[in-house]
Amino acid sequence: KKANFESYQKLREAVSGTAVSRIEQNRSFMIANQIKMRLVELHDFDVPSWLMLMEAQNIAIQEGMKWDEITDEIRDSYIKKSKERVKLSCIFDSIRKAEPEAQMSDEEVKSYLTNLFTMQGQDAQKVFVEAEQSGKLLGMVAAVRDEITTRWLVKNSKIVE
Repeated sequence: KKANFESYQKLREAVSGTAVSRIEQNRSFMIANQIKMRLVELHDFDVPSWLMLMEAQNIAIQEGMKWDEITDEIRDSYIKKSKERVKLSCIFDSIRKAEPEAQMSDEEVKSYLTNLFTMQGQDAQKVFVEAEQSGKLLGMVAAVRDEITTRWLVKNSKIVE
């Protein structure tokens, strides 16, 4: 009763449902990561060094690091990570061009983000303005587009276990 459930059985059902949902989320996450890794491995192309460097610096900033203050070893790891991200982004763009179902329109992305911010208790319009002013809006939009493409890939991939 203290947990707001009528009976032990109701509590057990709720916990079981949550556990099953979490297991499915983890499974989808692992499949998505495997698909992304495989896509990067299968597509060998050069990434412009300026683009890799820009992305590497963005990764460092996101992790609270200052590019001028990190070691060469850490810089190299960021550059390696950025190369994979840029390649994956290019691959996703190609998939979106070929598969309309793997993408969202600008209006759908805005609606998706608005709903997300609202569910988090934030003023969506304020978040959009701040993100645009800080230069983060394009990254947020790209992340949503990549997430939708990833979901499409997971849904439409043949999984061999």
